[in-house]
Amino acid sequence: MHCSIPLFAAFGASCALALPAQVQPRAHSDEPSSHGAWNEGAIHDFVIHPSCNASETIQLRKGLADAVALADHAVQHILRYGNSSEHYRKYFGNAPSGEAIGYFDKIIHGDKGNALFRCDNPDGNCNQPESELNTYFGTDLLHRLYHIPAFGDNHVEHFAEGYAGALELARTNETYTTRDSDTLQYFAVDVYAFDIILPGVGCTGMESEAANSSMTTSASTSYQSPAANAAGTPTSTIAGAADSATDAAQVG
Repeated sequence: MHCSIPLFAAFGASCALALPAQVQPRAHSDEPSSHGAWNEGAIHDFVIHPSCNASETIQLRKGLADAVALADHAVQHILRYGNSSEHYRKYFGNAPSGEAIGYFDKIIHGDKGNALFRCDNPDGNCNQPESELNTYFGTDLLHRLYHIPAFGDNHVEHFAEGYAGALELARTNETYTTRDSDTLQYFAVDVYAFDIILPGVGCTGMESEAANSSMTTSASTSYQSPAANAAGTPTSTIAGAADSATDAAQVG
């Protein structure tokens, strides 16, 4: 037998189902919530150990601020142009931009609680790397930070060496460019110079000149930049110097 439901009955049923349930107001309590803010306990500033004197602390604060400024503009440049800008393609080839943005953003917004900068060389592993990138404290500290798991995830590594090596990597194996330590540094300082310091000009120089420079030592420079030991242990240290100061960063 064929049955049908009157329209008014179906309509009435749907209306009944749509009626809101009676909600009782929640009792007010003056007791504090057991859950704090989602980011409670976050460390937003780099921590410098008391072993650093006033001058060393000032140098570290300035260098770290420069590193953050470089990373911040690198993010802004990529967000503006994606992976289509001349500078992006120069250093990262056709690689997707998400990973590069992420590793720069870790320097800017990542929790700073797992890096302790000290000036007493606690494990005796201070050394002086030879790279044109360490003539500027800001880029040098980018390098050191990427050796700390909190910022480099044990994923940022050395897949290229020097300026010429970074450019060659972008041309031949872009898979690794967005997690290559040198490439991230070169891109950050290059776009900052091109966009901010000397707009439309930058400070790169001729590619052949820069490539030759990457094969020479920077040990003769009067600016003594940080050095690092990036052992993969819970107490791996990063040591550095500016002029006669000896600074170090220990991962807690």
